[in-house]
This record gives sequence, structure tokens and C-alpha cells, in this order.
Amino acid sequence: MRDSKTNSTFSVEEVTAYALDFLEKLGFPALVARAKHLINLAKEDSVLTSCSAIGGAAGIVYIAGILGKDPITLSAIGKAAGIHSSTVRKYKPLLATRLNSKWS
Repeated sequence: MRDSKTNSTFSVEEVTAYALDFLEKLGFPALVARAKHLINLAKEDSVLTSCSAIGGAAGIVYIAGILGKDPITLSAIGKAAGIHSSTVRKYKPLLATRLNSKWS
């Protein structure tokens, strides 16, 4: 049975909740607004349909950190999310490219 964290059927609200939880655990509350903005862009373009909820949230947090000039390491995000850093690395370029960001 698959864990609900990695289930491919999820809501944007779940991604938002995970992202906000990760940012809180990491001590980056200033990035919440940027993360929410990225999630809304991703929602509009259906970008998150190719991600798991937790992987998508982790990728959003990574991109929010870069764009906010507060880069967060893949390892730190992975630890906060309870996933391996390679999973974060997997979703970051997918999200960045699909969001038309220069951070691919």
C-alpha cells in the first residue's frame, strides 16, 4: 500500500500544507508567501500533476529558497520532508522548467 504522502492523487491544499510545514521546520517563515505564489502558478499550469504531494512541496520549497535569496540545501529539505535529497533533486528541475523559471 502506498503512503498518502506519495500518492499521486492529492490536492493543491496538501502540497501547500506540506510546503508550509517544511518551511516551518527549516526556520524559513519569510519564504511562505513565495512558496504559496509558486504553488498557485503550478496549480494554474497543472504542473503538480506530475509530482507526488510531498515531492512537489519539497521542490517548491527548494525553488522558493533560491528565488528568495535564501537557498536551502537539498539535504535539509529532504530531512524536513522525510525523503531522500535525490527526490528533491528530481522534482526541482521539473517544477522549475514547467514554471518557466531560470532555475532549472
